Amino acid sequence: MECPKCKFKNMPEMHFCGKCGVHFNEETAVKSVSKSERKQVTALFSDITGYTAITGRIDPEDVKEITGRIFQGAAEIVAHYGGIIEGFVGDGMLVLFGIPKSHGDDPVRAIHSAREIHELVVALSPQYEDRVGVKLSMHSGINTGLAVADAADTFMGAHGVTGDVINVASRLSNLAQPHEIIVGFETYRACRNYFSFKPLKQTIIKGKPGQIPIYQLLSTKVSTSFNIRSGRYVASKIVGRARYLDRFEKRIRKTIAGKGSVVNVIGEAGIGKSRLIAELKRQDVMKQVTLLEGQSISIGKNLSFHPVIDLLKQWAMIADSDVDALAFVKLDKIIRKICPQEIDEILPFMATLMGLNFVGRHAERVKGITGESLEKLILKSMRELFIKGSESRPVVVIMEDLHWADASSIRLLESLYRLVEKYRVTFINIFRPAYLDRDTRSLASVKERLSGCYIEEFLQPLNDSDSKILIDNMLESEELSRSVRSGIVQQAGGNPFFIEEVIRSLIDEAAVVRCDNGFEIADKINSIVIPSTINDVLIARLDRLEAQTRELVKVASVIGRDFFDIVIRDVAESIDDVDDRLEHLKEAQLIIARTRMQELEYQFNHALIQETAYGTILIKQRKVLHLRVAKSIEKLFPERLYEFYGILAYHYNQGEDLEKTEEYLIKAGEESLRTPASREALFYFKKALKLFLDKYGAVDDFEKLVVLEKNIALASCQKGLLADGLKYYDRVLERLEAHSSGSRMGTRARFVNDLLVVICRLYFSSRKAKRDPDRREKEIFETTMKRNETLVIADTGRAFSSMIRLLRTSNAFDITKTVNGFRLWVGTGTVFSYMGVSFRVAKKFIERSAEMVDKGKVEDVIAYNNSYAMYKYCAGSWNGMNGYDEDLIDNCLKSGAMFYIVPYSWSVGLLKVEQGNFAEAEIIIDKLFNIAENYDHYQAKLVALGLKSHLLFKSRDFLGAERSADERFSLAGELDVTIAQLAALGHKIMIKSMLDDVDAAAGLISRAEDMIAVCGRLPPYCIARYRTGRFINDMSVLRKVTGSGRSADVQMLKKRARQSGGKALENVRKYAPSSTFTYKLMGDYFWLVEKQGKAMKYWSRAIVVGERMGARPDLSRTCFEVGKRMLDPGSRYRKLNGIDANGYLEKAVTLFEEMGLERDLEDLKRFRNT
Repeated sequence: MECPKCKFKNMPEMHFCGKCGVHFNEETAVKSVSKSERKQVTALFSDITGYTAITGRIDPEDVKEITGRIFQGAAEIVAHYGGIIEGFVGDGMLVLFGIPKSHGDDPVRAIHSAREIHELVVALSPQYEDRVGVKLSMHSGINTGLAVADAADTFMGAHGVTGDVINVASRLSNLAQPHEIIVGFETYRACRNYFSFKPLKQTIIKGKPGQIPIYQLLSTKVSTSFNIRSGRYVASKIVGRARYLDRFEKRIRKTIAGKGSVVNVIGEAGIGKSRLIAELKRQDVMKQVTLLEGQSISIGKNLSFHPVIDLLKQWAMIADSDVDALAFVKLDKIIRKICPQEIDEILPFMATLMGLNFVGRHAERVKGITGESLEKLILKSMRELFIKGSESRPVVVIMEDLHWADASSIRLLESLYRLVEKYRVTFINIFRPAYLDRDTRSLASVKERLSGCYIEEFLQPLNDSDSKILIDNMLESEELSRSVRSGIVQQAGGNPFFIEEVIRSLIDEAAVVRCDNGFEIADKINSIVIPSTINDVLIARLDRLEAQTRELVKVASVIGRDFFDIVIRDVAESIDDVDDRLEHLKEAQLIIARTRMQELEYQFNHALIQETAYGTILIKQRKVLHLRVAKSIEKLFPERLYEFYGILAYHYNQGEDLEKTEEYLIKAGEESLRTPASREALFYFKKALKLFLDKYGAVDDFEKLVVLEKNIALASCQKGLLADGLKYYDRVLERLEAHSSGSRMGTRARFVNDLLVVICRLYFSSRKAKRDPDRREKEIFETTMKRNETLVIADTGRAFSSMIRLLRTSNAFDITKTVNGFRLWVGTGTVFSYMGVSFRVAKKFIERSAEMVDKGKVEDVIAYNNSYAMYKYCAGSWNGMNGYDEDLIDNCLKSGAMFYIVPYSWSVGLLKVEQGNFAEAEIIIDKLFNIAENYDHYQAKLVALGLKSHLLFKSRDFLGAERSADERFSLAGELDVTIAQLAALGHKIMIKSMLDDVDAAAGLISRAEDMIAVCGRLPPYCIARYRTGRFINDMSVLRKVTGSGRSADVQMLKKRARQSGGKALENVRKYAPSSTFTYKLMGDYFWLVEKQGKAMKYWSRAIVVGERMGARPDLSRTCFEVGKRMLDPGSRYRKLNGIDANGYLEKAVTLFEEMGLERDLEDLKRFRNT
């Protein structure tokens, strides 16, 4: 982008010119003042300290890079505060405030700008100190006065501004030392109530008569309610909570010693949860830890990650008023301090979580990563941050008001809780009991998973004795009559906040009066009626406020429990003397003031005060106030509006402005998906869809309807609501394809027809060039592919039909011109293998997809490798199969291409187990467990447990295999993954059958049959172990009954075992990996029923197939079985394929030794000895 002012060539994503700082988003039309005019202007000169020395040390290109970063960030800061950059000169800049528009507080804005520019450079400094040789810093001068503006041009710069004000600002900048901001008298006078200054020696400025007073800026000046000690202020030391405090301190000491915890502090409103935690924070033990705090807000249930973002902002000292450039630099600074080596990996994902806009290499790092992959990389980054932070200093995380947290924050926190088992990290969560009802399942899961590190503390009401002590402490007296004291205690029911508010109410009514030695009890105390509820107390206190002050409280309650100073002033513009009224509310302890990251904000002293005040507002007035709040936010935070989309949707909805509500619901949903926060996105999009349909119906705006429903489908699938997601994808595709005639034939007939056409084209397709797809075709194609990704998990049979249909309908155009054309071809090949439809056709699809692979994209490479590995494994064509590519896995994890990692690892891992390469299989299993832990990847854990169970089964560690299968079954149940449950049941059936526990096996078989009955068509691998296990169990039962003399039972059991063996053989044709084992079992069966010839036939087949595939565990055990049976006195066979019994036994020994199968070696040794 070329700057219209200086013609500098900028990167396309730049919002400000990197050379002169012009804001590209301004209107390009020149807006000129028609004639010269005198204006009050504040001029800011800010220079890079030691610039001349720096330019002498480093290359000019490095100088350009450094100044570009500084001036780009500075330009954003200046624009945020409404200033205009007059120009950049080498090492400095001149900024003007009050031209062309006066804001009324331009000197304050200039100081805020200078401070943030200084902070920006300090935060950038560590990145360049090695090259520059010194720490980067700024020094600035600010002056306020009259100037003459000649035809000021708001886009090209405020040219023609003249006057001493600019000259003096320049001289003040020259006087300033590194990091200093020096201001003139007029600036000081305008800002002295906002900032602290230090008077400096008066100085002579060239061109000015005599000496002039100058001042050095020190800090922001804000008084807080904690310093107020007026006649209205009452407080008490904490009462009745010593045992809780002691337990919490012990937990902190355990954290310091290396044992973390999850501590849930649960209590009703007003019971003293926050007060208890505030007391904990004051204890000496807390000086030994890094304390991180996040707070949920009352309207935050659908505000994505808002308490986590609050935590990160406090940790990095990011103010809500900070522009994104400064916020990003502050975040960089804190992360670099903790994780200097991992900064490039962690920073972009933390910034994405916070919703910051950023450019450059960090933006490239997260580009294209969305959905579940982005969620997992954010979690990994957060884990790394906590882990590294805890290595140098224990970390204690306090999350306040978790009952108001959004679901995405809860999920992220629950994933982070696992850190307490290994690291010096403790989480203290504070919430009301209602949260227990809302998240019963997740809390139960946390309790079970972290039983040794988890404690719950239910805060109980104060007993009567402690309640009386609290009353006496607050009044600094024991003179209150017994009847009044008892009345308060009885009505309060042990609620400390209730007691405190009653005492404050007595002060409001002058029933208790401050005197020199504490409080005096007035005569009217005896006529006071103690309210029966806390709500009554608060309403009474609010009613006693002067009318406009009461109105101010109502306005504040609409904004929320926390409200910015600038917002309350803007919304309450019709109320007089806001400063005095806010001060009065602080003295009455209804609100507190605090400075967070240099920004003044207020908070209701308790959530109940805000809730009560809000409840007193008439519904009609609420609507008006909500709209005023929304418009105020739009006006005050135009450049950071994306942070407020959810809040704006809430306020406009409460104000019943449906058009604005719909606009911000959609924006909030899109922002939530970007973050990612699928749970909140789903809420916003569904609410927006309902508004849209209520207002317009389903025919007004087709495109908007499709976008909304497609976003709902995407968010539903990301959240794991697959059935809902598929419903909306189907609805979208119905709308998109409404204009096409479609096929009238039946679903089954159409599928067969589609399949035949696709296979014919696969083998006999023309290589002629095809046209590009049009916009509608692309949208249908991509939406269908998204639906297919979900169907592969939810309904594999339907996924197969959908893929075949899409291949046929997309033949009219070149699918390589779509985003997912390659994935359709390679995915279809995978399903042909996975479902056991045709390995020959699968191979053809994979060969064709090999021509489309973009080897520069890891997502293409892993997709192809997965399809190839799946085909080779399922087809039993194991020779020449590549090994496990860990580098590819790591690159996929880094880039967020996670979709194929688990199935690829599954195929290769199972192959390693089947071939007896157990050490290589363990590497894959460990890798999957590592992915599961670092990325909270449940699918990786499911597969890791399945591989581990299979490895232990093949190693003949049946008890270990059963434990892993049990864990897999339980986890699959939690995740509602039926096929994984069925696979785990199959393992358990095989284990119980091998152990001759026929009754237990029969019970498991019955459960498996019930699951199969409701699942429809299942992949052959999923039922392979169930069928094999059933065959083993039927043989075990037959073996026990044979010889009992019950011939009818024997014949029936022979038939049943033969049928189950036939089913297992039938599955072998579609799933080759089980063939060697199944053929061996068929040989065992025929030997058992005294058909030695057929037994030898199947054992021979098992040996041939086992040798061809390299299935060493099953091959070795077949050799052992053949050797044993040949030596049986009743055997009619002494050789098989020219090898005698000893030859097979020796072969078995060799294979057992190669694989380290000690149990099998011991069995064989025992056999030889007997």
